[in-house]
Amino acid sequence: MPRLTLVIPDLYPARQSLDAQAGLPRLPSLERWLARGQSQGHPPHQDQDWRHWLLARHAPAWQGAGLAAVAARAHAPPRTGPLQDGPQPDGPQRAWWLATPVHFVAGLDTLRLHPSGLLLLSPPEQEALAADFARVFAGSGWALVPSGRRELLLLGPSAGAQTCDPARWLGADPTGGLPTGPAATPLKRLGAELEMWLHEHPVNQARAARGRLVATALWLWGAGAGDGHTAGERAGTVRATPVTDGRLLVLHGADAFLDGLAAVTGVARPGEAATLAAAGQAAAGGDMVAVLGSGEPLSSTLLQQWEQDWFAPALQQWQAGQWQALTLACGAQAWLARRGPLAALRGWRRTAPWWEWLLAC
Repeated sequence: MPRLTLVIPDLYPARQSLDAQAGLPRLPSLERWLARGQSQGHPPHQDQDWRHWLLARHAPAWQGAGLAAVAARAHAPPRTGPLQDGPQPDGPQRAWWLATPVHFVAGLDTLRLHPSGLLLLSPPEQEALAADFARVFAGSGWALVPSGRRELLLLGPSAGAQTCDPARWLGADPTGGLPTGPAATPLKRLGAELEMWLHEHPVNQARAARGRLVATALWLWGAGAGDGHTAGERAGTVRATPVTDGRLLVLHGADAFLDGLAAVTGVARPGEAATLAAAGQAAAGGDMVAVLGSGEPLSSTLLQQWEQDWFAPALQQWQAGQWQALTLACGAQAWLARRGPLAALRGWRRTAPWWEWLLAC
């Protein structure tokens, strides 16, 4: 019997005040799901999230390559492209980084990542930034690659800096998420140069004229060791790694990492679906993973739409026996509701506001 996994991106604990949580809508179907399910715990490392969980489950050979390297398998140009005309970075290897356009709010002595500060730039905006980056940063060893998704890709020197998903810092002081480690200084220097480049950039000026938030920085994260390929792949022994248990797997969602996961596993990627009913038509009785949304900010309206289009149908289908298990992944945690005798004996816990399950520290 197939399994369904829904992912709520950008939702991490302790990033909303109690007052903000009080204004959130109740989601009855999601709350019944959580009351029936069991927490799957947290990833072993603090900076890991639902993406690492999906990699471990569906593409374990790629766990050491980095999230950006996985995304690059779907969105990068040929390997002879971005850095061919400029000097090569120091050392034999290069690394891919996810580059998320963000909006910082600066005070006299404070800095905050705007609550809606993860920006989804249009494809023309991304193309314009990438072309101008190639001009301004020519010869630097760095190349910016548009993806059409929220995260762009940056190719440059392999570095050992540690960074994490900027969604962890929405509405908060982002200092704790800035690069750390022995190679953090060059990455911070590049970040400062990017901020100066973006200040009053024509793309931002056009966004401001339309009343949109402007990209004050690119948040660089998700890099792994080396040039974005596993050692086995460089040796010619790793190819697409399809699911090994014989199940059909279908991936839905407008997400650069999910595009890459489809590329490295060779599984079906029929496109994006706005509802579970539409997505289910492509699953054909197989497992399905759907990342909800297209990179837009979380809002009460969006959550209520997901309740109607995804959470309620998923719970109904699970109760009717269509799914063996439901998994909800968000931030650094996952909740599993499974069919079977033990699940029936465990019974229902009391329902509670969904944020008490998912936003608790």
